[in-house]
Amino acid sequence: MGQAAEVSSCSGFSCPCSIQVFHCLKHKGTGGRTLLVDGFYAAEQVLQCAPDQFELLTKVPVKHEYVENVGDCHNHMIGIGPVLNVYPWNNELYLIRYNNYDRAVINMVPYDAVHRWYAAHCTLTTELRRPENELWVKLKPGKILLRMEAVNTKVPFASS
Repeated sequence: MGQAAEVSSCSGFSCPCSIQVFHCLKHKGTGGRTLLVDGFYAAEQVLQCAPDQFELLTKVPVKHEYVENVGDCHNHMIGIGPVLNVYPWNNELYLIRYNNYDRAVINMVPYDAVHRWYAAHCTLTTELRRPENELWVKLKPGKILLRMEAVNTKVPFASS
């Protein structure tokens, strides 16, 4: 199995959710683990080690799109905003839009900033993927996971 890919859910929403509840009703197979990463801690590490890159990730808007065409369900959601969202009055981080799967073509980044933006994104990605920042959990029936602005991924369930 390949490396898990960290994402923040609902990046394509104009206002991504900050609290999610996960639960498992029934499972008798393998898989189904969830990886949680403290994106706020990772962003803080970028701020400490590369403040210019942190600032770039808070200033440059990026377009995220989510397209779903399953049966009669057709959704196309678009969200635009920087990867790291901070309050303008105190520079406090309040939202992370990190999802390489729904990030659209990067055409909102000024041409002269494209290389610097990718370098900053790579720095954040490196922080998010540090094993010491990972918390793996597997939901079992009767257990609930409350996720508040963590970056997460799921390993698919396999039935038996």
